[in-house]
Amino acid sequence: MAAYYNRFDPSKRWFELLPIPGRRLQSAEVAELQSMSIYRDRRIGDVLFGTGHIIDGCQISVDDAKTQADITKGSIYYDGMIYDIAGTSVVITGMGQEVIGLKVTYEIITHEDDPTLKDPAIGYQNYGMPGMDRRVANLNWVVNDPAAFPVFRLQDGVVVLAAVPPELEGITPILARRTYDTSGSFLVFGMDGFIEALDDDYVTLVIEAGKAYVLGREIDKLIPTKIPVAKAKATRQVVNETKTYQAGINEYSLNSTPVKQINILTAIVEKTEDITRGNLPGTTDLLPKTPVVAIVSISQGVTTYQQGVDYQQTGDSVDWSLDGTEPDGGSTYRVTYRYIKTMISGTDYALNGNNVEFLAGDLPVDGSTFQITYDFYLGRRDLYYLEPGGDFEVISGQPDMYPYAPGEPPNVLALGEIYFPPDAEAADIVVTNYRPQRLTMLELRAMLERLERAEYNMAITELDTIAQTSDPDVARVGTMTDNFTNFEKCDIYHPLWDVSIDPDNKTLVLPPNYEEHDLVADVVNTTAVLKGRLYMLPYTEEVILEQNLATECMNVNPYAVWGNVGIIFLDPSEDVWMEVTHIHKTITTWWVSPVNRRTSHTTTALLMDEQVETMRQIPITIKGENFLPDSDNIQVTFDGVPVELTPVAPTAAGTNAGTVRADVDGKFTATFVIPPDIRSGTREVRAFNYV
Repeated sequence: MAAYYNRFDPSKRWFELLPIPGRRLQSAEVAELQSMSIYRDRRIGDVLFGTGHIIDGCQISVDDAKTQADITKGSIYYDGMIYDIAGTSVVITGMGQEVIGLKVTYEIITHEDDPTLKDPAIGYQNYGMPGMDRRVANLNWVVNDPAAFPVFRLQDGVVVLAAVPPELEGITPILARRTYDTSGSFLVFGMDGFIEALDDDYVTLVIEAGKAYVLGREIDKLIPTKIPVAKAKATRQVVNETKTYQAGINEYSLNSTPVKQINILTAIVEKTEDITRGNLPGTTDLLPKTPVVAIVSISQGVTTYQQGVDYQQTGDSVDWSLDGTEPDGGSTYRVTYRYIKTMISGTDYALNGNNVEFLAGDLPVDGSTFQITYDFYLGRRDLYYLEPGGDFEVISGQPDMYPYAPGEPPNVLALGEIYFPPDAEAADIVVTNYRPQRLTMLELRAMLERLERAEYNMAITELDTIAQTSDPDVARVGTMTDNFTNFEKCDIYHPLWDVSIDPDNKTLVLPPNYEEHDLVADVVNTTAVLKGRLYMLPYTEEVILEQNLATECMNVNPYAVWGNVGIIFLDPSEDVWMEVTHIHKTITTWWVSPVNRRTSHTTTALLMDEQVETMRQIPITIKGENFLPDSDNIQVTFDGVPVELTPVAPTAAGTNAGTVRADVDGKFTATFVIPPDIRSGTREVRAFNYV
């Protein structure tokens, strides 16, 4: 392989090569010229752009099956150069997080690979001789390749993050640092979380679309993000919880709930069995059920043996070593005794919810205790947050009877916490949204006005207090103070109201007498012209400058370059309504005067004003443009739920039920009804050919 010499080093601060007459040109000097130029371009480009950011095109779309991502042709900035990339398709799984990036490889092209690199100068001595080699950069779209630089990030087949606009990349770190220093990390709008059912072991945390700033960096989520989260299935064991059995009561509640399973249940059980006496007198007979707690009675026929006289209990045996009588060797006698039994599930007992229920098998002795060893479920609190890179993450807390949320990691924006009751279904899981939203200037202004009103009311209250206590010798029934800055305490509708307020001087003044006269022009004796509500001198309009031609068309946003993508319009595009509940209260007031009087008035107060959880099922008109001419079986989904389209003339129905057909211009109009149980918020509407 040929040797390529290049002495360029940025630390040497070269910015220009100075040719000396009479000296030969070195191959290294040519390479250094290129390196200096590329280095300057890279420094400038890195200020404006960032590696892997889209300059033009490179729009991504995912098919309905979420197995393939199509990327249009475009241009991307990488390592100081802008490369043109052809459109392609990549295979994805549509499950979990996937990263689509560009992998760059380099190769050397010589005159042997490409004969056109030989000197084309016909008639000169060097004609047909080898020249310089070429270095080529090859860029290929790859999925989940750590050697590639990321461009698109997908979650379950949905694009959740793309490269930031290149025009902002150079100043983004500066703006981000300034934003974070002044405001910290905050939420602009949206990104509320809620729970949807998934399966027996998992639920889905749905985080709404929204916008936030984390470490000063803008993160804009256009569609909701769904994250599977495990339910609270962890357990803890209770060993030998003790209960007292009472005859006739066969169900007992356990202390720790909810109960997953009973591992062991032991109880004192009374048993009567026939025992065969040993052949040797004064020996012991082993009882079949152990461990034995006590011997209740021993009998043979009409003979009842006395404990402590004829026999005694030794361990798990009947001991006949006493001086009393005993059964004959080889004969059978009846023993009633009590022992500790490991009860059998399904025969002796069963778990009924969070209770242990005794069945038709053996029962504990009345008044005795029994012990249960069992497992019960624990609750859990999780924390979900937004990372500076735009990913949502969930941290699982420690399962416990009284769980607490884990600590917030550094340099993230905590969005809320999830409380998982023990072994609970999706409907019982509680999501608490922190909503760390920023305050706009309008909101700050509103807060200032509220504070000023509070200060004003406190001042008025203080004046009332001073007036009431200024002269203790005078009995007062009621006191009113007024600073004469507004009409709050004035009954301006009273027939005797006849004063005015000077708010600047805070005084009462007499009402002014004035008359209003409309300005009417003497149209007979004037040349004035009425223009709207203004009288103007007579005039004539004359065109001074006119431009009826345009030189060219310009895209307002040069980065919004799309292929042949359908466009839809919704009417209405949003549905805003309010359900308000008011409470009415009548207040009766008494005061003392020469004649007792009573007055009453009714006040109305806002009781509740909150967002409705689900959308109304209202009809929506959808119009489509830029579809393929005569496209058949166009269907629509609302938040992923298929809806039935009703065509609006002249649009025709599709071959399949609930679909429509586009006309020769690729347009259609139809109506549908919002499906039930769609949560309020920003929702995605898609129109596509039926598959």
